[in-house]
Amino acid sequence: MFFSRFDPWPVFFRREWKRCWPFLTGFAVTGAIITKMTAGFTEEDLKNSKRNRLKKEQQKTSTERTLNNSKTLTKAYNGRQDDCCQAPKYTTPTAM
Repeated sequence: MFFSRFDPWPVFFRREWKRCWPFLTGFAVTGAIITKMTAGFTEEDLKNSKRNRLKKEQQKTSTERTLNNSKTLTKAYNGRQDDCCQAPKYTTPTAM
């Protein structure tokens, strides 16, 4: 005699679908809306987007800040490069 093995998947899916259908439906609807909204974008639209312009401005200001900081540090430490590699000079304490 051949006994068929019990298959738990139909029971599992039925039980889980009753609990999870609102979330799954919400994800499906949200994904469909986002896909519909973004499907018509072209490369030109993406280049001219506000987010892209803001990102370029931030990169520009960040680069300027980095350059200004390096210039300031160069001016501050100019002439002190030799001192950085030498041991500090200690003086002997004097009696008062």
